[in-house]
Amino acid sequence: MKTSTTLTILGVYQTLIGCMAMFFASSMGEMALAEAYHSDDNLIHLATNMHVGVGHAFFMIGILLLASRKAAIDVAKTILIAYLIGIAAMFVVMNMVLGQSELMNFGIEMIAPDMVFFALAIYGYFKAK
Repeated sequence: MKTSTTLTILGVYQTLIGCMAMFFASSMGEMALAEAYHSDDNLIHLATNMHVGVGHAFFMIGILLLASRKAAIDVAKTILIAYLIGIAAMFVVMNMVLGQSELMNFGIEMIAPDMVFFALAIYGYFKAK
């Protein structure tokens, strides 16, 4: 698989997720909280602000991935390794921290799409040409 294809797919996904988190932060914030806490306006405000901030980070990652599509194969593979390390760290934080919190409505299905793209990044790294 061409690294430019892998970087394009990952970049589009990250950019879209970033836009969704920024522009639909209030609804994503409500979905992120456990239903018992939906009446607490401060928690909803906090979850909304968290999604706005995370949205900018995902948007930036997407733009960087898209901008690096024409990189040499060794540089592209380094970018894919960096992406894999970052997403692996996100999986750990999501499962160990947010998954243990009674405030959050977290389930493994929330990161299932990220797992698919994680697998794509691994495949793209080892089949790079």
